[in-house]
Amino acid sequence: MESIKKMKILKLFSVVLIFLVATTAIYAEEEKDIVSLDVETAIIFALDASEALRIKDNDIAKKDSQHSEACSMLYPSVDGSVAWQKHYLYPNISSTASVRDYTFSAGVTATQIITTFGKVSAAIGAAEKGKEVTVFVREGVKNDIIYATKVMYFNAYFAKRTLDLVQESYHRASQNNDILKKRSEKGRVSKHDNIKIMADLAARVPVVNNANAEFSSAMETLKTHLDVGKGSEMEFLEGYRYDNGDIDKESLYNALDTSYPTLKALYETISLYEEAVKGKEAEYLPTVSAFVSLKHAGNSSKYYIVGDMGNYGDVGVSVSIPIFSGGKRKQQLSQARLDKENAVLSAQKMRKDLTLELEKSIIEYEELLKSIPSNEQAVHLAEETFILSQDLFASGQISVTDLNDAEFMLTNQKLKSEMTLFKVSVLRAKIEMFTGAADDYIR
Repeated sequence: MESIKKMKILKLFSVVLIFLVATTAIYAEEEKDIVSLDVETAIIFALDASEALRIKDNDIAKKDSQHSEACSMLYPSVDGSVAWQKHYLYPNISSTASVRDYTFSAGVTATQIITTFGKVSAAIGAAEKGKEVTVFVREGVKNDIIYATKVMYFNAYFAKRTLDLVQESYHRASQNNDILKKRSEKGRVSKHDNIKIMADLAARVPVVNNANAEFSSAMETLKTHLDVGKGSEMEFLEGYRYDNGDIDKESLYNALDTSYPTLKALYETISLYEEAVKGKEAEYLPTVSAFVSLKHAGNSSKYYIVGDMGNYGDVGVSVSIPIFSGGKRKQQLSQARLDKENAVLSAQKMRKDLTLELEKSIIEYEELLKSIPSNEQAVHLAEETFILSQDLFASGQISVTDLNDAEFMLTNQKLKSEMTLFKVSVLRAKIEMFTGAADDYIR
């Protein structure tokens, strides 16, 4: 009896445990976060999550600090000094007769640069241009993040649509199998047809599994990029982006110069090296400074120096003239000029490459837009063909092979149409990356 009671208690405990586990699982399912995304929301998430963008923000702050450092040369430099000395060893000669054992001095010296003939202004100009370059580099990183986010969003949406389409294909193959079963109820169906239709149905399972794996991979990539929790579910509020309007190509090419941050950064780099050249040219010229000093000093035979203290003051102008540096200044100037020339060539090369890339993207975008109506018509005709094929197969007028061919054609046409829409959306995103908002130039 006691063993029976123990068994009942264990069973009751097991039931309670199963109930708790099930309840927890259901609650966890209900509490799972659902993130609703369109392209703009995805971009906001990506920018907030980007470490690269925060690094560039720090670089801008650093350049701002360097600019302030360069400007500090315009202001006086004030230094103080305090010295206490014990002269423990000196010769006993007439020139040292007035030397005491202890000396103390405390003073302040102020120096103000009057002119450097362009060195300071060039340094300030270079620091300012350096900051502007960094700002454009930061905008370039932001631009790249936006483009990458759009591509990942469209890729994840394309993977989802592909999964939906292959699942629909599997469902249609199941319908074909059901039709064959109904035919077998009315009369004899060949063993070949049974095997063939089951083989076609089984062949779709790996396709569905592969599509599901691609979708999961695309979603995990997007979640990581957006810094969204791995356990979150994502729903797409927006599909592909494209516009059938005409493209203002001339405006797009002009916008490349004014809107593409990386190219603008190169243009500012040219200005930066121009300031560097000015600075190196000014190295040949003198530096003129004014100074004033005030000192309280004295000496004594006692270490605490209580007597013979007095005030001393000096004021004057100093001129530092570069005479010979062994060719160092000449080589530095030559290097600065070469850096500027390379910056000009780099900007020219990048503009050529970007113009070509933009032109190719526009051409491909326009050609793919022309394919969209054809794809839609092909899908419509393939759907009609498949529906008709199902009716003919149900009445025994066509073979299983003909029916499966019709279904494959429908699935392939839908996948081709989906691929076209995906490519068009990615190309539009690329055009926007080069030129800014495509809506301004696509009418």
